[in-house]
Amino acid sequence: GGREAEREPMRTRVVVVALVALVALACFALVDAHSGERDSPIDEALQAMLDWADATPCASSRRVGGVCAPGEVVLDAWLQRALATQRRLQRDRPLNATTWIGTHNAFNARANGYGLDDDVLRRVLREFGIPDDHTVLAQQSFSMTDQLRLGVRHIMLDAQWFAGAVR
Repeated sequence: GGREAEREPMRTRVVVVALVALVALACFALVDAHSGERDSPIDEALQAMLDWADATPCASSRRVGGVCAPGEVVLDAWLQRALATQRRLQRDRPLNATTWIGTHNAFNARANGYGLDDDVLRRVLREFGIPDDHTVLAQQSFSMTDQLRLGVRHIMLDAQWFAGAVR
């Protein structure tokens, strides 16, 4: 009856909290399992992304942090055809049935100078005994201009309150 109906939302909350805790524990276990390895799958994936970004052709010789300066990424013909095909396939679909390539912290790119001192931060963390395997300040390699040119259509920007202003 009435008491049983009142208990149902509480049971749902308990189940959700338990699932969140289980996922968090699994994530901590995964990070802990890889923290001592120099060639963990996470390290290899991060390095592969950085290698690809460093090898991307630029319209000029201008590079920042090993990647093309903003607006300088050269798009190959295959990528241009693939993006055009993706747009054609989704043109008449409802928004909730489409797939969008997105970037988190899109502004925070090596091409704009973010993360150029990641290696310095890693050394400092090591001095204090803090695991540093996956410390990357730059969230993206390419500028927002080039992310858009590369097909990104969902850009996430996190506004933060810092030093008395939203930044």
